[in-house]
Amino acid sequence: METQREKHVTVKLKDISNLKPQSNYVVCKRLYDNIHDTTNGGVIKATDIYNRDQYIVQNSERVFEIVSIPDKLEEQIGFWKTDIEIKVGDIAFVQYHESLNAKVIKTEDEEYRFILYYGIIAVKREDKIIPINGYTLFTRVPIEFQTQLIIPDKAKIPDPRYGIIEYISKPNKYHIKDKKQDSEKGVDISVGDKVIFIEPIERSAPILEHPLHRKLDKEYYYCQRHRIGGKFI
Repeated sequence: METQREKHVTVKLKDISNLKPQSNYVVCKRLYDNIHDTTNGGVIKATDIYNRDQYIVQNSERVFEIVSIPDKLEEQIGFWKTDIEIKVGDIAFVQYHESLNAKVIKTEDEEYRFILYYGIIAVKREDKIIPINGYTLFTRVPIEFQTQLIIPDKAKIPDPRYGIIEYISKPNKYHIKDKKQDSEKGVDISVGDKVIFIEPIERSAPILEHPLHRKLDKEYYYCQRHRIGGKFI
């Protein structure tokens, strides 16, 4: 069965050493093949049934190595104003749809993708996690049941209303909708804060990596400051 991951527009080149990205794109090297990703015991995580299009979000690669970046970002309608915060060699964590829709370059040994800069959520530089594009990374908060009964299975159910801030990027200069506006002004948050979202976390803060193929130490979610309704003090 043909899957979405096989529908990329693909170009074959001998090498990409002279390729300089334009139009706010970043050239990234694919590090993992999630369709053939295995457990430590050698079992393929994505069996044949998960190769179908309805599971493509789960199996899309989200982790890449940055190999080439544009000299500057051009202002683009629909996106915010920010600076380039990434470096060649950073490990980038990208939105799944940027990976799915990316144009692919294949050399003899490697696969590369054009990833829009605005589709990068965070990078890992050595052992440091650095959110970019104004994003903030969260972990979830378990529901606090108002009961004296011990319910071990339900005690770990995450509460969709809240999150704990783990990492914060620099604010964007402004957001672009119909006009320039600073929608992050006045949002005072710090690492460790418990925050409440305007909408449930599934809408306000999508998951950074699918648990099946997670590479980081925790299950992180991401959103920008203006999606936070408040914090607890």
